[in-house]
Amino acid sequence: MLSGLNMLRTSALLLIVTVLLLGVASVALILLFFIPTSVTVSGVVGGINYFMEVRHLSPLVVTAALSFLIVAIVAVILLLISIYFYLIPSAKQFTIWRPLDFSTPSKLMRLGYVGGALTLLTAFILLIIAVISGFFIVALLGIVLVIAGFILLLIGRIGVIIFFFRLRDAFNSTLFLITAILLMISLVITFIPVISVSTVVLELIAWVLVLIEVGSLRDKITSGAIQL
Repeated sequence: MLSGLNMLRTSALLLIVTVLLLGVASVALILLFFIPTSVTVSGVVGGINYFMEVRHLSPLVVTAALSFLIVAIVAVILLLISIYFYLIPSAKQFTIWRPLDFSTPSKLMRLGYVGGALTLLTAFILLIIAVISGFFIVALLGIVLVIAGFILLLIGRIGVIIFFFRLRDAFNSTLFLITAILLMISLVITFIPVISVSTVVLELIAWVLVLIEVGSLRDKITSGAIQL
Protein backbone atom coordinates (compact mmCIF):
# COMPACT_ATOMS: atom_id res chain seq x y z
CA MET A 1 0.00 0.00 0.00
CA LEU A 2 2.82 2.41 0.80
CA SER A 3 4.32 1.69 -2.62
CA GLY A 4 1.04 2.70 -4.22
CA LEU A 5 0.99 5.95 -2.27
CA ASN A 6 4.64 6.63 -3.13
CA MET A 7 3.90 6.18 -6.83
CA LEU A 8 0.89 8.46 -6.53
CA ARG A 9 3.05 11.12 -4.87
CA THR A 10 5.64 11.01 -7.66
CA SER A 11 2.89 11.15 -10.26
CA ALA A 12 1.42 14.23 -8.58
CA LEU A 13 4.81 15.99 -8.61
CA LEU A 14 5.31 15.29 -12.32
CA LEU A 15 1.77 16.35 -13.15
CA ILE A 16 2.26 19.64 -11.32
CA VAL A 17 5.26 20.34 -13.57
CA THR A 18 3.25 19.21 -16.61
CA VAL A 19 0.40 21.59 -15.80
CA LEU A 20 2.83 24.49 -15.39
CA LEU A 21 4.42 23.70 -18.77
CA LEU A 22 1.02 23.53 -20.42
CA GLY A 23 0.29 26.94 -18.93
CA VAL A 24 3.43 28.30 -20.60
CA ALA A 25 2.46 26.62 -23.87
CA SER A 26 -0.99 28.19 -23.68
CA VAL A 27 0.56 31.65 -23.32
CA ALA A 28 2.68 31.01 -26.42
CA LEU A 29 -0.43 29.92 -28.30
CA ILE A 30 -2.37 33.01 -27.23
CA LEU A 31 0.47 35.21 -28.50
CA LEU A 32 -0.17 33.88 -31.99
CA PHE A 33 -3.41 35.85 -32.08
CA PHE A 34 -1.70 39.16 -31.23
CA ILE A 35 1.51 39.04 -33.30
CA PRO A 36 1.32 40.63 -36.79
CA THR A 37 1.54 37.86 -39.36
CA SER A 38 3.17 39.87 -42.19
CA VAL A 39 2.08 37.49 -44.93
CA THR A 40 3.65 38.52 -48.24
CA VAL A 41 1.79 36.29 -50.68
CA SER A 42 -1.99 36.58 -50.42
CA GLY A 43 -2.40 38.46 -47.17
CA VAL A 44 -4.71 35.79 -45.82
CA VAL A 45 -3.65 33.47 -43.02
CA GLY A 46 -5.96 30.75 -41.79
CA GLY A 47 -7.00 27.23 -42.57
CA ILE A 48 -5.03 25.79 -45.47
CA ASN A 49 -3.22 29.05 -46.24
CA TYR A 50 -1.68 29.11 -42.75
CA PHE A 51 0.29 25.97 -43.47
CA MET A 52 0.88 26.63 -47.16
CA GLU A 53 2.29 30.11 -46.52
CA VAL A 54 4.04 29.55 -43.17
CA ARG A 55 7.37 30.50 -44.73
CA HIS A 56 5.97 34.00 -45.32
CA LEU A 57 4.91 34.57 -41.72
CA SER A 58 6.82 36.93 -39.49
CA PRO A 59 9.63 35.35 -37.42
CA LEU A 60 7.70 36.10 -34.22
CA VAL A 61 4.72 34.03 -35.37
CA VAL A 62 6.91 31.07 -36.32
CA THR A 63 8.84 31.38 -33.03
CA ALA A 64 5.62 31.45 -30.97
CA ALA A 65 4.20 28.46 -32.87
CA LEU A 66 7.36 26.40 -32.49
CA SER A 67 7.67 27.39 -28.80
CA PHE A 68 4.13 26.17 -28.17
CA LEU A 69 4.73 22.86 -29.93
CA ILE A 70 8.11 22.20 -28.27
CA VAL A 71 6.85 22.96 -24.76
CA ALA A 72 3.73 20.89 -25.49
CA ILE A 73 5.88 17.93 -26.55
CA VAL A 74 7.90 18.15 -23.31
CA ALA A 75 4.64 18.33 -21.33
CA VAL A 76 3.25 15.27 -23.13
CA ILE A 77 6.47 13.33 -22.44
CA LEU A 78 6.21 14.19 -18.72
CA LEU A 79 2.53 13.27 -18.81
CA LEU A 80 3.41 9.90 -20.34
CA ILE A 81 6.09 9.23 -17.70
CA SER A 82 3.80 10.32 -14.87
CA ILE A 83 0.82 8.28 -16.01
CA TYR A 84 2.52 5.16 -17.37
CA PHE A 85 5.28 4.74 -14.78
CA TYR A 86 3.57 6.09 -11.66
CA LEU A 87 -0.17 6.79 -11.71
CA ILE A 88 -1.27 3.61 -13.47
CA PRO A 89 1.08 1.38 -11.39
CA SER A 90 -0.27 3.16 -8.32
CA ALA A 91 -3.82 2.28 -9.34
CA LYS A 92 -2.66 -1.29 -9.98
CA GLN A 93 -1.36 -1.52 -6.41
CA PHE A 94 -4.71 -0.38 -5.10
CA THR A 95 -6.42 -2.87 -7.44
CA ILE A 96 -4.45 -5.68 -5.79
CA TRP A 97 -5.66 -4.38 -2.42
CA ARG A 98 -9.30 -3.87 -3.45
CA PRO A 99 -9.98 -5.37 -6.92
CA LEU A 100 -13.69 -4.56 -7.01
CA ASP A 101 -13.12 -0.88 -6.22
CA PHE A 102 -10.09 -0.04 -8.34
CA SER A 103 -10.02 -2.37 -11.37
CA THR A 104 -12.38 -0.26 -13.51
CA PRO A 105 -10.63 3.11 -13.03
CA SER A 106 -7.27 1.41 -13.53
CA LYS A 107 -8.34 0.03 -16.93
CA LEU A 108 -9.81 3.36 -18.04
CA MET A 109 -6.64 5.20 -17.06
CA ARG A 110 -4.41 2.74 -18.89
CA LEU A 111 -6.48 2.89 -22.08
CA GLY A 112 -7.04 6.63 -22.11
CA TYR A 113 -3.84 8.18 -20.84
CA VAL A 114 -1.24 5.90 -22.40
CA GLY A 115 -3.00 5.82 -25.76
CA GLY A 116 -3.78 9.53 -25.63
CA ALA A 117 -0.26 10.62 -24.70
CA LEU A 118 1.34 8.54 -27.44
CA THR A 119 -1.17 9.82 -29.99
CA LEU A 120 -0.61 13.46 -28.99
CA LEU A 121 3.15 13.06 -29.03
CA THR A 122 2.95 11.79 -32.60
CA ALA A 123 0.56 14.61 -33.52
CA PHE A 124 2.79 17.39 -32.18
CA ILE A 125 5.82 15.99 -34.02
CA LEU A 126 3.80 15.98 -37.25
CA LEU A 127 2.68 19.57 -36.63
CA ILE A 128 6.27 20.71 -36.14
CA ILE A 129 7.18 19.06 -39.45
CA ALA A 130 4.19 20.82 -41.04
CA VAL A 131 5.19 24.24 -39.69
CA ILE A 132 8.75 23.81 -40.96
CA SER A 133 7.95 22.21 -44.31
CA GLY A 134 4.58 23.74 -45.10
CA PHE A 135 3.03 20.38 -46.05
CA PHE A 136 -0.74 20.68 -45.54
CA ILE A 137 -1.39 16.92 -45.61
CA VAL A 138 1.02 16.41 -42.71
CA ALA A 139 -0.69 19.24 -40.79
CA LEU A 140 -4.13 17.72 -41.44
CA LEU A 141 -2.97 14.32 -40.19
CA GLY A 142 -1.52 15.99 -37.10
CA ILE A 143 -4.82 17.76 -36.38
CA VAL A 144 -6.77 14.49 -36.73
CA LEU A 145 -4.39 12.80 -34.30
CA VAL A 146 -4.75 15.69 -31.86
CA ILE A 147 -8.53 15.17 -31.83
CA ALA A 148 -8.14 11.41 -31.36
CA GLY A 149 -5.59 11.98 -28.61
CA PHE A 150 -7.89 14.28 -26.68
CA ILE A 151 -10.76 11.80 -26.91
CA LEU A 152 -8.51 9.13 -25.39
CA LEU A 153 -7.37 11.57 -22.70
CA LEU A 154 -11.04 12.19 -21.89
CA ILE A 155 -11.46 8.48 -21.21
CA GLY A 156 -8.35 8.52 -19.03
CA ARG A 157 -9.60 11.56 -17.13
CA ILE A 158 -12.87 9.82 -16.33
CA GLY A 159 -10.84 6.91 -14.96
CA VAL A 160 -8.80 9.26 -12.75
CA ILE A 161 -11.92 10.92 -11.37
CA ILE A 162 -13.39 7.53 -10.48
CA PHE A 163 -10.02 6.55 -8.98
CA PHE A 164 -10.03 9.48 -6.56
CA PHE A 165 -13.65 8.89 -5.57
CA ARG A 166 -12.65 5.31 -4.71
CA LEU A 167 -9.61 6.57 -2.79
CA ARG A 168 -11.90 8.89 -0.88
CA ASP A 169 -14.05 5.91 0.14
CA ALA A 170 -11.04 3.77 1.01
CA PHE A 171 -9.34 6.36 3.24
CA ASN A 172 -12.33 8.55 4.17
CA SER A 173 -10.33 11.44 2.71
CA THR A 174 -11.88 14.86 2.21
CA LEU A 175 -8.93 16.06 0.10
CA PHE A 176 -9.29 13.15 -2.31
CA LEU A 177 -12.98 14.01 -2.61
CA ILE A 178 -12.13 17.65 -3.35
CA THR A 179 -9.55 16.50 -5.89
CA ALA A 180 -12.12 14.35 -7.70
CA ILE A 181 -14.59 17.26 -7.78
CA LEU A 182 -11.96 19.71 -9.04
CA LEU A 183 -10.91 17.31 -11.79
CA MET A 184 -14.55 16.85 -12.75
CA ILE A 185 -15.14 20.60 -12.92
CA SER A 186 -11.92 21.01 -14.90
CA LEU A 187 -13.14 18.40 -17.37
CA VAL A 188 -16.47 20.16 -17.87
CA ILE A 189 -15.16 23.72 -18.28
CA THR A 190 -12.51 22.54 -20.74
CA PHE A 191 -15.29 22.64 -23.32
CA ILE A 192 -16.34 26.20 -22.39
CA PRO A 193 -13.96 28.51 -24.31
CA VAL A 194 -14.55 31.61 -22.18
CA ILE A 195 -13.36 29.98 -18.94
CA SER A 196 -11.34 27.02 -20.25
CA VAL A 197 -8.06 28.74 -19.27
CA SER A 198 -9.01 28.30 -15.62
CA THR A 199 -8.57 24.52 -16.03
CA VAL A 200 -4.83 25.03 -15.57
CA VAL A 201 -5.46 26.55 -12.13
CA LEU A 202 -7.89 23.80 -11.13
CA GLU A 203 -5.50 21.09 -12.27
CA LEU A 204 -2.65 22.66 -10.33
CA ILE A 205 -4.73 22.91 -7.15
CA ALA A 206 -5.99 19.33 -7.55
CA TRP A 207 -2.54 17.75 -7.85
CA VAL A 208 -1.13 19.88 -5.04
CA LEU A 209 -3.95 18.56 -2.83
CA VAL A 210 -3.04 14.99 -3.86
CA LEU A 211 0.57 15.67 -2.92
CA ILE A 212 -0.46 16.98 0.49
CA GLU A 213 -2.91 14.17 1.24
CA VAL A 214 -0.57 11.39 0.16
CA GLY A 215 2.12 12.76 2.46
CA SER A 216 -0.36 12.88 5.34
CA LEU A 217 -1.59 9.32 4.70
CA ARG A 218 1.96 7.94 4.50
CA ASP A 219 2.77 9.47 7.90
CA LYS A 220 -0.42 8.07 9.43
CA ILE A 221 0.18 4.59 8.05
CA THR A 222 3.82 4.60 9.15
CA SER A 223 2.89 5.74 12.66
CA GLY A 224 0.10 3.18 12.90
CA ALA A 225 -2.67 5.80 13.09
CA ILE A 226 -4.28 4.10 10.07
CA GLN A 227 -4.61 0.31 10.08
CA LEU A 228 -5.01 -1.29 6.65
